Amino acid sequence: MNQSNPMNPSLPNLTAWETPQRQSLAAILIIFLKTMWGFFTQFGIVLIIMLFQKPKPVEAQSYNYQAWLFYAFLGLTVVVTFLRYWFYKFSIKDEYLHIHSGWWQKTKLAVPLKSIQAVHLEQNIWQQMLGVARVSFDSAGSEQMEARIDALPLKKAESLKKLVLASPSAKAGKEVIINKTYHLSEEDVWKLSLSANHFKAFLLIIIFGFQFVDDIINAMTADQKEAIEAYADSAWGRGLNLLFIGVVFFMVAFISIAISTVRVLLEYHNFKMDETPQGWKVSQGLLTQKQKVISSSKIQLVEYSANWLRAWLNIWLVKLNITGQDKTKQQAHLSVPIISLESVHEFTKPYLAYAPVRGAGKGIDSAYWWRSTLLFAVPISLMVSAFFYVITWHLWFVGILFIVNILYGAIHFYIWRRRFRWIAQEEGLWVYKGVWGQTYTLLHWQKIQQVHLLQNLYQHKHGLADLRLVTAGGELIVPYLPLPTAQVLLNHSLHRIESRQEKWL
Repeated sequence: MNQSNPMNPSLPNLTAWETPQRQSLAAILIIFLKTMWGFFTQFGIVLIIMLFQKPKPVEAQSYNYQAWLFYAFLGLTVVVTFLRYWFYKFSIKDEYLHIHSGWWQKTKLAVPLKSIQAVHLEQNIWQQMLGVARVSFDSAGSEQMEARIDALPLKKAESLKKLVLASPSAKAGKEVIINKTYHLSEEDVWKLSLSANHFKAFLLIIIFGFQFVDDIINAMTADQKEAIEAYADSAWGRGLNLLFIGVVFFMVAFISIAISTVRVLLEYHNFKMDETPQGWKVSQGLLTQKQKVISSSKIQLVEYSANWLRAWLNIWLVKLNITGQDKTKQQAHLSVPIISLESVHEFTKPYLAYAPVRGAGKGIDSAYWWRSTLLFAVPISLMVSAFFYVITWHLWFVGILFIVNILYGAIHFYIWRRRFRWIAQEEGLWVYKGVWGQTYTLLHWQKIQQVHLLQNLYQHKHGLADLRLVTAGGELIVPYLPLPTAQVLLNHSLHRIESRQEKWL
């Protein structure tokens, strides 16, 4: 099936993929499970009620409708699974990836090979046991209809990925050479996991916990609620409440750290990234093994950041924003953990060669911090204070909370404004920002598609402006610049867009 190219044995033969073909037989099981889950999510509540409904007396039953309902559900799932498998075909012809699907409503998807920006290979536990992989393709034209093949033999999936992302030099018979390799040791993965953002998991558990407690309270009787309220109002009850709240807080914090740590461990286990002429090839994952290949020329915006703990450990997460990125589609960007800031600068050098020093560059107007405090910190503090006043009815507590929130917001925006730096250089724009962490953003002039100069009433009166630079993979905003400076940057970026056409890497 996968005959090699006589000019380059490492490159698959295109003619072997021109005939429409189906997925591996293992796809039947995968489609069956997905179909069953889809039916259950839509009709699960009705099915559970009908299956566990109290049966009628034996003499009143003419047949066991619950068993028939189960058989009908299972039979419908089998039929839909077979139809989805049989009518799903794919091929590569005339420089297009063709995917035909549907038996009742037929769908034809044609994706130009040259527009495919990334190819992903994923294997969950079931796919690893079956020896198959899911292949998905990202392109600017496939955001509304995803191009994906659920189950291909692993070698065949690798061959398809290599064919789709083959560069012109590879098709001409040149040898594929790996230029750079980045990998994480087990110690590095543990450092990355322990320094993750545990606050997000903490908030999710708190929200889930409140919902769980609310469900329990709603299930109680009036007498039970009254007894609990009477106990909570007693002196002994108030003391135990404080102890209970403290214990729960530390338990939730411990569980949050454990969950986020395990998540990062599973995600970045055995992480390795190789640079090839086709782009960056990334492999990672423990339970779900993933392979991603992203074309280097499709990278639009580069960001590398670290929270305070990761900055102290010198661990950086480099985010490569891709052409046509959809914010709801996480696989449309590539996040690469790299040890040491020097290695990050070496990694990003092909995109933007200049490696800046922290503190260098120009800042923004001081009006940013007090205007942001007035427009954001004050309204948020008022809403938070009003919420707690309704709950506690303690005016002194609400007043202290309001003052603390205002001070925190003012300090936050002040530090953010003081640290913000930007440098315009020959090839692009570099921006540094952060309060509790550090974030560097690199933007090549050639990647800019739109430039906007924005002014509110205050900025218009005081000669200030925000500069918004838009690429196909994201945007960069430099706020509160002097108006002449913003206009110079706008004109320079437009000039570079029109005069330069090279691709990075």
